Amino acid sequence: MARGFNYAAGSSADATRVQEADLDREQIVEFASSRNPVVRERLAERADLPLGVAVTLVHDSVTDVRLALAGNASVSEAILEELAADKQRAVLIALAGNPRVPAALLERLSQHRRSDVRSAAEDAIRAGESRGGGPALSGSAAPSPSVPTAAQGDVPSMTVPEPSP
Repeated sequence: MARGFNYAAGSSADATRVQEADLDREQIVEFASSRNPVVRERLAERADLPLGVAVTLVHDSVTDVRLALAGNASVSEAILEELAADKQRAVLIALAGNPRVPAALLERLSQHRRSDVRSAAEDAIRAGESRGGGPALSGSAAPSPSVPTAAQGDVPSMTVPEPSP
């Protein structure tokens, strides 16, 4: 491997392995602590991402990791709520485009101080209306069966208050 390219996309076996469907829970948890941000980014894209790993990745210092998590339609609403507090506009814009985002969160994003975040949220609201009020406008999407909860033996959960109706 060439010096300086050890974290280039696809440069490690782990960056490829993390995308394989046959990973068990222990391997997924192990990949969450990889030093390679590409591995963590690809991990954040997984539909079968455990809640505890998502909690870890929501606080990742690398924007691309949080960006991938924000676009993951399989993460829980609690993770989406946590991402809504992200300081990076790109993360908020990706979050607005996630079909799992509840209407109340889209409404909050549509009031954001940054015009590009507001615009992305407003576009998502309009898109939901044109689809006849899809999951983004139903107020609450059904939990994904592939996302385990803390009660199922995952890492300690984070507490995020539910938005008031």
